[in-house]
Amino acid sequence: MGGEILDVGSLYRLLGFLWNMIKIPFRIGVSIYKRWGIVGLFVYLMLVVVLVASFNRPNLSPTANANQNPDVNISPRSSPHSHPSLGPSPLVERLSVDATMRPLTELDLQGLSRQQLRLLRNEIFARHGYIFKSEDLRDYFFHQNWYQPKYTNISYLSLNQLEKKNIEFIQARE
Repeated sequence: MGGEILDVGSLYRLLGFLWNMIKIPFRIGVSIYKRWGIVGLFVYLMLVVVLVASFNRPNLSPTANANQNPDVNISPRSSPHSHPSLGPSPLVERLSVDATMRPLTELDLQGLSRQQLRLLRNEIFARHGYIFKSEDLRDYFFHQNWYQPKYTNISYLSLNQLEKKNIEFIQARE
């Protein structure tokens, strides 16, 4: 229905469909109330709310709009879904975990490309749930099995001092 005007018959069918979508849950609720009383009705309503909420979750797919947040670069982690153009090396996969647990050294970053350094730095943000503005980073992390996108505002992230230090250390070498 890309800009088309509905004819009367289509509109009538659509309204009938919508009426049935409302009428059926209402009738179910009434019959539950008659059989199990207010407690049964309450349980039924909570179930409906949970189902409706699950269908109204925000779209966090790789093509979703990441609002107006700044692009932050991330690092890769082992995943069965490596992004073909950003796929990490085994060394970067190992370092990505270390970047949140110990200070990184020059030796750790030796031999990594700019892209690998970018991914390594940004994985620290991704592990805190940052949703990236950059489409390639958003797509890359969306395919990591550990990634749980939560925040579009980078100021909501609670990075510890070690993570901040490692971010600066990596960024200085990119």
